[in-house]
Amino acid sequence: MSAQPTWLRAESSYRAYVRGLRYGVLGFLLAVASGLLGRSGLVAHGLPVAGVAAGFLLAFGSVVSGVVGWLLVPDKNRANVHQAALLRMIAHDMIRGLPAKGASGWR
Repeated sequence: MSAQPTWLRAESSYRAYVRGLRYGVLGFLLAVASGLLGRSGLVAHGLPVAGVAAGFLLAFGSVVSGVVGWLLVPDKNRANVHQAALLRMIAHDMIRGLPAKGASGWR
């Protein structure tokens, strides 16, 4: 695991990128769940519509935040040297959360 660019975790731009990805996925899941709830007919029509709209707004804002965060990462060439390790670290940080500001290791 030494190939992982753990130095990125201290960068605020990387942290914004991971938060944007995480909230984007949550917004998409909210929109899908609300759509399925509306399709089932268990609740009135207005609640699923509001849920889908809120989910898409959350997802759109989060994806924009994530893109801006990635664009501000200072040394992309250094981060992309071991792409598989970078993707594993991003997936870990999205699912388990980012470590504390000073810590850079795995939990």
